Amino acid sequence: MLLAALIISEAKCESKLTPLTPLCLITVDSMKAFDVVSHIIVLDKLYETGVHPKIWTIVKNLYNGMTSKVRWAGGISDNLKILQGVRQGGILSPLLYKIYNNNLLMELQMSRLGFRIGNIFMGCPTCADDIALLSTDTNELQCMLSTLHRQSLQDRVTIHPTKTKAVVFSRSNSIKSSLSWKLGDSDISPTNQAVHLGILRSELKENVSNIEDRISISRRTMYALLNTGLHGSNGINPIVSYKIYQFYVIPKLLYGLEVLPLNNSQLDILKRFHISNLRRFQSLPTRTATCKVYLILGALPIDAEIHKRHLSLLHNILTCNNTTIRNLLLRHRAVNGDNCDSFFGRIQEILEFYKLPDIDSLLLEQPSKLAFKYQCKCAIQKTWTNLLKAEIDNKSTLKYINANVLAIGTSHTLWKSLRSMVSEVKMGITKARMLTGTFMTQATRYKFKIENVDHICQLCAIYSEDIKHILLECPALHSVRQLYYSRLKVEVIRLIGEKKWLELFGNQESILLLIFDCSNFSENFNTEQITVITKISTELCHQLYIKRLKLLEGLRKHPRLPEGQDHLICSISK
Repeated sequence: MLLAALIISEAKCESKLTPLTPLCLITVDSMKAFDVVSHIIVLDKLYETGVHPKIWTIVKNLYNGMTSKVRWAGGISDNLKILQGVRQGGILSPLLYKIYNNNLLMELQMSRLGFRIGNIFMGCPTCADDIALLSTDTNELQCMLSTLHRQSLQDRVTIHPTKTKAVVFSRSNSIKSSLSWKLGDSDISPTNQAVHLGILRSELKENVSNIEDRISISRRTMYALLNTGLHGSNGINPIVSYKIYQFYVIPKLLYGLEVLPLNNSQLDILKRFHISNLRRFQSLPTRTATCKVYLILGALPIDAEIHKRHLSLLHNILTCNNTTIRNLLLRHRAVNGDNCDSFFGRIQEILEFYKLPDIDSLLLEQPSKLAFKYQCKCAIQKTWTNLLKAEIDNKSTLKYINANVLAIGTSHTLWKSLRSMVSEVKMGITKARMLTGTFMTQATRYKFKIENVDHICQLCAIYSEDIKHILLECPALHSVRQLYYSRLKVEVIRLIGEKKWLELFGNQESILLLIFDCSNFSENFNTEQITVITKISTELCHQLYIKRLKLLEGLRKHPRLPEGQDHLICSISK
């Protein structure tokens, strides 16, 4: 389907070079196309293609003697013979339908009716029953419609007159208003937009219309998946949420966009939708830097997802046997390779960006699909990991995180250590906000002048309340800290010994590194041990957060320190 859609996009790109000659597109809709295919006609046409007699016999037996029954009001009818139609959803059905209407396409091509780039015929890009007619000559387009109408009568196919649309790619309204065509007894006049192969085609704002349509479909898909837990704090593990999002939402969000020349402002619309979803899965606030959101979850930016689809389409072009596509590729490489509106101009920039072989090299030595896919995957992940890590180096709020373990395609140990249980996910969210520097403290409120508050801790009224104060110093949280920190200390000593503990964790900065991200000491722990320590430190952070909330709530009701807490002291390094 995308190869046929690519032909239309390339034709539209080429027509911009001659703006005085408008390009006309007519999309043809057949009524119940697969249901009206005559078995006798399709078998005759299949035989004419020269298919092996045994294959022809198999197809004949597949459709010979087909029957159906109707269930109604608890009863079942007698057998009804099926003498026409190909199976809905059958793997052979699109191929059989292509053979069914191939005579029309061959007649148009042999008669040279339709749009051409140089000597390359592009007049009827078609996939199964989705037929499109392209031409810059209105009279030629009328001849194509007459040919289509005659062939449809011979093949017993009915063309839907009201769903057959015409779009004229011209900014002149006077030209559009003067155009009209006949399809049998029906008139066809230009409209603002038409749909072909699921892609909206219009002269104005085509890209924006498609993006808005994709976002609308994707949003409805996400609403349908809410019951599976595809949301924030009351949902499943963000790693699982992202996998569901990758398999069910992103394909709907990006379908067909690789054949459209998107600019930066249009990409920004997709980026905002994508990053807001990833933040929601991890329950991170909107002020969280995008590089943190991507790397902690190991998720690809939307640019990379679109590039993956560009590269996949390129491999399909390189390996297909379609003469039009191959000639189009060779022509653009020769005379139009720097046109960014063309797919072939954009794909060359993408190959250079990821340091992949250029098109000429790929033509000489075509890799297998799996090899090319793996090569592109590695290049994309490596490139974006380096770009996002470069952004992280400038973020002071991430000084406790081990940037060496962050990579696209691999989630942070924080999310790996948790099961898809609401209680554990909530603990992980608390830790994630502390890890990304978005946990709200009095010092943060004071720094950004929120609510005109002081930076002094409301619980102890002694020290400035930052994340270090909450985790290690605040006397009011001593009881919770002593319980969960003791568990953490016992587990670490069990793994590395008390001597190593005193050597590595003799100061508060080292303890903060251990609590936030124990992979900072990966030379002392293996992967399984890091997961265990991360889970205990995550519970420590969450319980301190819960205790702090309860004490703050008590202070709001009784604005004074709880009795006996003013003399508490804590030295966590002992």
